[in-house]
Amino acid sequence: MALARCALLYAMALLGSAQLCAATTLEVRYSPDIGDYALGLLELGLSKSDVPYELIPADGGITQARNIALLKSGDLTVGWFGTSRELEATLLPVRLPLMRGLLGHRICIIAKGTQDRFSPIRTLEDFRKKLIGQGADWPDVRILEGAGFTVKTAPYSSLFGMAAAERFDCFLRGVTEAHAEVVNRSEGSELAVERDLMIVYPYAALFFVSPKRPEAAAAIEQGLRAAYNDDSFMAYFNTHPTIRDVFSNVQLDTRRRFELPNPNMSAETLAIDDRFWHDGNETEAAY
Repeated sequence: MALARCALLYAMALLGSAQLCAATTLEVRYSPDIGDYALGLLELGLSKSDVPYELIPADGGITQARNIALLKSGDLTVGWFGTSRELEATLLPVRLPLMRGLLGHRICIIAKGTQDRFSPIRTLEDFRKKLIGQGADWPDVRILEGAGFTVKTAPYSSLFGMAAAERFDCFLRGVTEAHAEVVNRSEGSELAVERDLMIVYPYAALFFVSPKRPEAAAAIEQGLRAAYNDDSFMAYFNTHPTIRDVFSNVQLDTRRRFELPNPNMSAETLAIDDRFWHDGNETEAAY
């Protein structure tokens, strides 16, 4: 019932209720692990919202589950996660895909020297024979298991060493994540990015706001929509190193593509207008 009241306030704010945009500064607390790309979009959105704001780094959790708990309690204002029906029911989603759906384009981090185990794969049935590593509380686990994959879960920090030790075959990561992680992790010299295959499912990374802070959700959404309308969102997307690295390194258009359904996606998120999703025919940034 309390969440429903918050959602009503959020809707009122999106319709322009001035009472929710008080003259006082909007304090937005975020976990420092939010990352450079999402933080830049958060700043862009708030700067376009016409609401005075202050971004405040706060103590976050070491797991997604902990950060979600901090959002529910109001100790954090905003986080960003791959969406699910459960998250959208308990937090306030800002329904603009921050990666334009690229989070649902997944490739494997593998142990160095094991590429020849993947290159022969031509069918989803063959791919299902590979054991997949994932974080214990990630929505991807349900997607993959629902599609017939066997998934081994562990804390995020352990998954790279487990991949190097061949405790599973493929640590499935987003196309915006895999190359940077192999370069930056201490285990990187023992790892490689698989070069031939890609799993794709409908998936969006969204900002999620504490149900105690509907005015913050409204300001972020209003600002991001304004950034789309004046093309500053697309300028940011196309020029950010995280995105440019995808088009430079991943070769989206040459990989064998295996499409899976995503039962975790709500009807509301699936209905997001096409202009907010990446066009799969684009192979390089335009800016």
